[in-house]
Amino acid sequence: MLTTRANFGLVSFGEEPVSPSLYGEAERVYLDSIGATAKTNTNEIAYWRDRYNKQYGKLGDRLYVFGLLDEDKTAIGFALVFYFKKHNLVVVDHIAIKEPARHFGAFFYFKQLIAEYLSDQGLQIDYVIVEIVTAKESDPHPIDAQLLIGLLKQRNFKIVKMRYYTPSIKEGAYDRRIDTTLMLMRNDKGNRIASSELISLIECLLNDLYLRWYSPHSNDLKAFQTQLRSLMEVYRHELASSEYIELNGAPLSETTIPLLPKKQKIIQSAEGIYKPTLLLLLIVGISGSLAAISYFFRITIPSILGLFVVSLFACLSLLAVWHKDASKQAERVGRLVLTFIRNQKNVR
Repeated sequence: MLTTRANFGLVSFGEEPVSPSLYGEAERVYLDSIGATAKTNTNEIAYWRDRYNKQYGKLGDRLYVFGLLDEDKTAIGFALVFYFKKHNLVVVDHIAIKEPARHFGAFFYFKQLIAEYLSDQGLQIDYVIVEIVTAKESDPHPIDAQLLIGLLKQRNFKIVKMRYYTPSIKEGAYDRRIDTTLMLMRNDKGNRIASSELISLIECLLNDLYLRWYSPHSNDLKAFQTQLRSLMEVYRHELASSEYIELNGAPLSETTIPLLPKKQKIIQSAEGIYKPTLLLLLIVGISGSLAAISYFFRITIPSILGLFVVSLFACLSLLAVWHKDASKQAERVGRLVLTFIRNQKNVR
């Protein structure tokens, strides 16, 4: 069992030998702390506590049912945490703390102990997701949703800037969408995430968390599946228009934006000067060559330009077989050739 300096301890039910009464205490904390809208049936928790890791452990996925203990070894906290190996993803599904220990210090100690426990398990973790229900009509959370969001931001969680909903788990109300804030913490401390990456994580949430969990318990599984597919279509449609989604969280810091080594900065600066200079020299060289040809061979400048444009068109036409950009440029040069021919006719 892990402990902290504040004399809090962590126990993993199903992983460690503990008395049934201790689990009953932790379960009671959960029942007294979570509103009916977001509350998971405790029979379902007991069902999966004994089965989940046996059934999905072969995939590397895990379910952890944690209890927070005080200095008297009494359960004062309860948490459900999932790990999905395919995405190296941790989902913190529920965290509840009993009054009067329900203060921010206990909340963060609970988080710290869970993080240490998962680290001791040797899990590779790239993402941690938390869903915070913000729907006004939902049952109140022991900690105000906006305050909880602010606290999580202080622990490097960031708000995913998109419209997000928690699936309804209430029988007969699967068409209801519950407004929720999706928060993400990851190893990459940038302030945006690729839409394709985010879609993959949300798909994992809906299928590997919600669908797995409720499949044995839902009386109308088809309706529940329809709800999940509908939500997924909403997210795909919303995210399709953007390559990246902004993450609004902790302010930028030195660790957020990697600093370039001094030598690399000098190289990039030199490249910035080198390319325009090369282009200028190329233009001057071509101009000088055209002037020289016109002077020595008594060929008019328009004729030389015409020959140059035709040659350029032919070259780009050949390159267009391999490069789309060359095709576009060839089309433009072709229009210039036609314009040049018309002008020559008008001159004659």
